[in-house]
This record gives sequence, C-alpha cells and structure tokens, in this order.
Amino acid sequence: MERHYFDHNQPQGSMSLMNLRNSLRALFQGDLMPLRPRASFVLDDMEYATDAQAQNAWSGAGCAVAHSLTKQEGNFALQVVIDATPNRQVTRIKALDLSGFKEILLWERCSGVSQAFRFFLEDGSGHVSYWLLTSHATANTWKQDTLNLAVPDGNNGSPAVLSNITDFGFYQLPASQTFILDTIKARCGMSVAIDSCDIGGFYKQAYIGGQPISMTAKSSPAISAPLANPRIDILAVNSAGTLSWVIGTEAANPVPNWAGIPSARIPICLVYCKTTMAKVVDYEDKDANPNEGFIYSDIRPLYWASVSNLSALSDVSISSLANNHVLRYNSTSGKWENKTPRAVYA
Repeated sequence: MERHYFDHNQPQGSMSLMNLRNSLRALFQGDLMPLRPRASFVLDDMEYATDAQAQNAWSGAGCAVAHSLTKQEGNFALQVVIDATPNRQVTRIKALDLSGFKEILLWERCSGVSQAFRFFLEDGSGHVSYWLLTSHATANTWKQDTLNLAVPDGNNGSPAVLSNITDFGFYQLPASQTFILDTIKARCGMSVAIDSCDIGGFYKQAYIGGQPISMTAKSSPAISAPLANPRIDILAVNSAGTLSWVIGTEAANPVPNWAGIPSARIPICLVYCKTTMAKVVDYEDKDANPNEGFIYSDIRPLYWASVSNLSALSDVSISSLANNHVLRYNSTSGKWENKTPRAVYA
C-alpha cells in the first residue's frame, strides 16, 4: 500500500470520501503515533467549520473574519473582508519555533487584481519580519507564495527571532477587498520536523528505560549533504527528548548504519541524502523534487527503546537461571552471558 498521510486536524465539519479513506489508511499504517517525522509543519490549515471558530483564531480592526467554503485545500478556508480604510491587519496569536525551517508556503486569493500586501512574523520582543506579496493578476484566482525565512523583504526594527515567534498574519491589506486565505505551511530546510511524543497531551506511548519521554514538537539538527555519493542517515531521540543523527556511509547503494544507533535511543526515521540536496522533503514529495533529500522510511518502533545488554539496566538482580545456568557479565565484550558453571553441587 502506498504511503498515506493522516490529518490530525480532521474531522472538522464535512469530510470528503477521499480524505476519509486517506486518513483511515494512514491510521492503519501507524501515521497517527507519537514522534511522527515530517518535512513540513502546518502553521494553520484554515479548517474552520464555523465563523466563530475562524474569529476565535484570527482578528483585526476593520477586518471581517469568517470561514469560507471557497478553498484550495481541505474543506474550508479563511475569508477576510477589508473595510474602506487601507492598510488593515489580520493576526493569529500562536507560539512557534521556526528556527529549523527553510521557507513558508501559503495560498491566497483576492477580489482585486494584483493587490499588494504583506505576510509577517513577530517574536516575543516585538521584532517583526515581513515578506511582500502580490495577489494573482486575475481577480478571485488562487496563488501560492513561497517565502524564504532566511531572507525577509524587510524588518520593522530587528529581524524576528524565528525560535520565538508569538504571532503571524497579514498586514497593509488594501481597502474594500475580499481575501481568501488557505493553508500556511513551514517547510524544512536541511532538517526534519518531529511531532510531540504526547498525542493530544494525554497518551504517553514513547518509553525509554521504563519511563515515558517528554518532547514537544521540534526540528532536528541540520543535515549536511554528502560529498560524492548518496547516504542514508538515521534520526533518533534519547530519554531527554534530544534528537541526534546517526550518519551513514556514502555509497552508490547506501545502507543505514544500524550498528551506530546508541543504546537507549528510539530510532525515528531514515533520510536519504543526496549530493544535490538543499532541503529534505516528505516521502510523497520525493518524485516532484528529484534533487532533494527525502524521508526514506518511518522506523519508529511501538514505541520504546530496548537496551543492547543488561549492563545498561539499573535494576538487575537475577543471579541464576533454569537448567543450572547463570548470568555472567563479560567485562571484555561489555555484555551479559548465559553460562554453565564449571561445577554444579546438589
């Protein structure tokens, strides 16, 4: 069965039969589980089934916010009607860490032709970075914009600190125009985004050493592109929620470095790295991005880490086994052995 993607925001309101089937297949494949690896992160999917839901998330003086059935993705979009005063602003307050991401993609359409406006990010110190947008040259036509997070078009003061974003939105919206906005998504650069290990803040399914680990959604450390041949790297997490890479060996037909995974780690995913890569994309996007690295395989176990030998355990008290065997620690190999004693006395 091909790879399917589970949308954890569904269902909201109505849901198409295709989306329902896709989510059920993804759920069957385990895509719902904790520590899910993705090469992108949705800031807002605009799936607001009612006006009240939309207005609870987005607001702005002179901006009439509502949900819309005119959408580009999913079931709904966000509609913003601007009054007769120019340069209005609509904002969503949401804490984000975007430091591991390369770009933002967003969908927008406007009732006017080639209308100029801006997308912004603001950090906890009030620093704002913005990107210039222009709507489609045909009225009421969808357009997707790609924003380079490292190079904003301008800043109001110092650049926004991407690791401490507190709110984002659109401003300098022109007067008497109707905007419809859809999915705003951050896409990774040379890293992978990992979902929280606590699904819904309730289920704790990831364990190491008999204890559940705690990790909020975050991006991995950056990957470096291989020099001469492709390489397969392994992303793993320890009990402190720290992500790290097990670097593979470059080869024409590379294989993962399974032996390099440290004890007491949960392996999360494999990333196929290419010499031409400038970013990591999701598995389903690899064919459309033939030069980029991609998430090659999801290798999360269900969902605890074993240890390679008993010396890694802190509560070993077994001294004998059945059949007159005993456990003996071999200090040379660093492993416990099941051995027969030299003499057995009645």
